[in-house]
Amino acid sequence: MAALTLPFTFTSFLCFIISFNHVQGQERIPTDRWCVAQFNAREDVLVAFIEEKCTFLYCKPIMPGGSCYQPTTLINHASYVIDVNYKATGECDLNIAQFALTDPSFGRCRYP
Repeated sequence: MAALTLPFTFTSFLCFIISFNHVQGQERIPTDRWCVAQFNAREDVLVAFIEEKCTFLYCKPIMPGGSCYQPTTLINHASYVIDVNYKATGECDLNIAQFALTDPSFGRCRYP
């Protein structure tokens, strides 16, 4: 019976190490921060970002009639798309964005 215990114990230990490393290696996106546009980001870069990302991200809230359409400012629309992208990919491009520690949601506009 001792011969069966050793391989089983080693296998269990190996599975634990593999699963522990897998969990440790995962980057979790903090739910208590958001990624929003910098006020001094170049307008053409923000427009290009919105156009590119909205080809595959859900951007309906910043479209006419959407909950985040008003106010119709580039900084507000870009902030929403940048944050949606951050929540989807974990990427916050600090060339055009910055982290916010307070929820930027307002009125009917809810950030993810």
